[in-house]
Amino acid sequence: MTADSRRGASLNRFVQINVKIAPGRPEAVVAGIRDSLVDAASIALAPMLAAGPSGFQVEISEFRRELTASRNNMMQP
Repeated sequence: MTADSRRGASLNRFVQINVKIAPGRPEAVVAGIRDSLVDAASIALAPMLAAGPSGFQVEISEFRRELTASRNNMMQP
């Protein structure tokens, strides 16, 4: 375990992966997406996971237009 001498606390690492998808996909498809993301994250985060106390979580939710608002200027002409 790695300790941070300034605080005396262990250096835990955690990655939260949130993915929004369009509604209406069958549960098996959503589970397949989840499994693919977990597999990819396991590979990408392997060095972090091997370095000490760490973890990650994948969460998939359906996009609900009526509960979403956004503003951006990414598509300027």
